[in-house]
Amino acid sequence: KRHVLVESLGNKIKQIQENLDNLPTMRTLVQQQSLQTSEALAYYTNTNEVILEAVVEISKLSDSPIISQQLNAYINFLLAKERTGIERALGANALVNNAFKGDLKNRFVSIIAIQDGFLKNFKDYTTSKELDFFTTTLKTKAVEEVALMRKTLLDNDNNFNLDAQVWFATITQKINLLKQVDDYLAENLIQSINQEIAMATKLLMIFSAIAIGGLLFIFFISFLVTKDILSKIKLFQAGLLSFFSFVNKQTPTAQLISIQSDDEFGKMSDIVNQNIQKTEMIINQEKEFLKEVSFVVEQIKKGELTHTLKSTIESDSLGALKLSFNDMIATLNKNIANNTNSVLEVLENFAKFDFRKSIENAYGVIELRLNEVNALINTMLVTNKSNGLTLQHSANFLLQNVVTLSIASNQAAASLEETAAALEEITGNISSNTENIVKMSLYAKELTSSANNGERLANETTVSMDEINGQVEAINEAITVIDQIAFQTNILSLNAAVEAATAGEAGKGFAVVAQEVRNLANRSADAAKEIKSLVESANMKANNGKNIANEMIQGYHHLNENISKTLELIKDVEMASKEQLVGIEQINSAVAELDQQTQQNAQVAMQTKQIAQSTQTIANSVVQDANEKEFIGKEEVKAQSFN
Repeated sequence: KRHVLVESLGNKIKQIQENLDNLPTMRTLVQQQSLQTSEALAYYTNTNEVILEAVVEISKLSDSPIISQQLNAYINFLLAKERTGIERALGANALVNNAFKGDLKNRFVSIIAIQDGFLKNFKDYTTSKELDFFTTTLKTKAVEEVALMRKTLLDNDNNFNLDAQVWFATITQKINLLKQVDDYLAENLIQSINQEIAMATKLLMIFSAIAIGGLLFIFFISFLVTKDILSKIKLFQAGLLSFFSFVNKQTPTAQLISIQSDDEFGKMSDIVNQNIQKTEMIINQEKEFLKEVSFVVEQIKKGELTHTLKSTIESDSLGALKLSFNDMIATLNKNIANNTNSVLEVLENFAKFDFRKSIENAYGVIELRLNEVNALINTMLVTNKSNGLTLQHSANFLLQNVVTLSIASNQAAASLEETAAALEEITGNISSNTENIVKMSLYAKELTSSANNGERLANETTVSMDEINGQVEAINEAITVIDQIAFQTNILSLNAAVEAATAGEAGKGFAVVAQEVRNLANRSADAAKEIKSLVESANMKANNGKNIANEMIQGYHHLNENISKTLELIKDVEMASKEQLVGIEQINSAVAELDQQTQQNAQVAMQTKQIAQSTQTIANSVVQDANEKEFIGKEEVKAQSFN
């Protein structure tokens, strides 16, 4: 069997050599990012697995507890170093894409947690000298930068603001440092093995020296010891193989090394068993933790944001992940909802124009805001439907009134046309009356002139009558004188007749003359009486004419006054007629404008009718659109009343 182990170890070393020959080429391809992540991971994982299997094969060949402990520490270090390579590849992938895709983040966190576990086991198994070398070697700026970049990757899912090449180069420096530790540990292990070989050779020589004296006893004791050692080594080997199978996830549990003794094998087995139990506990915790993470993630996918991570974990990085994860869930719960399905259900109803459902017992900010939006939409839809119904009712009422207005406008237009025609006729009559009034004014002016002339002539007649009266008075005075002369002449003729009679015959001729003179005097007196009578009659006629002339003057005076008043009235009537003409013309203009406005009103009424019909169509569309949606208070919405 040992020969088989040796042969198997030789094959693995050969395979390791082949993989290491291809290492420079693979590193160049990875640095150039010309190799897929899965291929690079497969190469490095395969190489590390072969190396680790070779180390395990070596541990199987070891009979020394010191070598076994060093091998255990070395194996844990190699496992941690191998996870660092995987960490480099996963981080480079995330930085190249500037985000974790798929379950890459979970794998990245898991690799770091497992790496920390192996490093913890390494620190537990290794010597203080090797631990000091490990601590001193890794105390560099590159390791610190890797830790900072790792924290950035752990704290974010995307937008890392990190350069993939810087990450790859820096963590490669860390891996190179780990390689230095690897070389140091390997060198120490080789030295320990050489020391064990030297010690074994020395013991062999001692045993050979004393073998002569107690060959049988030694043979017997050696047989028993060898048998015991072989059995314990087998048990130890079986325990390590079981542990490595558990570490490599080939078996669900690790079996303890069942060596019940107080010798080095027993102590070594106790130490290894303690570490196996501790490692198993950590790995089981991590498994349970990852299972719980997967469960919580599935619940989150289902919309449940109430589940949190409750598993107890020894790993600091996983503990930090647990806190960050729980904080993330609490933040999602507070900002979104306890259950996103209720939000999705309401949003799906929104997509179907159904706004009746709201989120009960809303807690998250989005839930509360969504309920507020839902209430606002319901209020808006109720208002829209109410406005639509009101607009519909108003549009119908407006349409009826517009039809009435259109009919009234047409009737008014017809009436205005008749009124305009009548006003044109009235305007013509008033214009004709104004012309006649102007003629009357002219006639009145001519009549005033004639009356003034008549009054003037009557005044002249009165003056003439007064002159005639003066002449008549002078005639009367002259007639009186003639009458007196005739009376005196008659007296003288009588005296002459008396004297002639006294004279006798001598006086006969004188008597005849006296008689003739007396006759002439009588005739003169008679003529004077007739003249006086005619003069008195003429005087009477003159006085009558004067009175008539005075009456004519008064009549002409009253006629002038009446004519003046008539002229004033005619002027007033003329001005009134002109004002009426201007007013009628203004009325005609106003009626024309009113007729034009009425025509425009009729046209506007037709346009308003079209607008009312369009408004009615819009109102019907608004009501129909509101009826197509489902919202609270839909059936109770009525049109507003504007009474």
